[in-house]
Amino acid sequence: MVYKASYVLCREGFKKVQKLPKDLRYTLGMRFFDSSLKVLQGVVEANQKEQKSEALSATLLEIELIWTHLRLLYDLRGISQGEFQVLSERVSDVGRQVTAWKTWEKKKRKT
Repeated sequence: MVYKASYVLCREGFKKVQKLPKDLRYTLGMRFFDSSLKVLQGVVEANQKEQKSEALSATLLEIELIWTHLRLLYDLRGISQGEFQVLSERVSDVGRQVTAWKTWEKKKRKT
């Protein structure tokens, strides 16, 4: 489920980046997209590793960067309020799932 959610975030993020004004597209827009790719990569890595905690922590950090990029894109009027809402929901969904996965992983290691 988290893989699908992070994949959708990347896909929708890419579509939004392509529509940004040039001054934002190749700077902040690409950073946003790169971070969303890193989140997807982190999910894939965590899924393959026995010790998932490190990959999940790095993924959560990348999610925080996405939030920063997203807020800046909205404040600089690169995306509309509606686009901000849709992308925010996607980022929140991925963040919740990765956080739950990390919590589950911690509990699993303790037992």
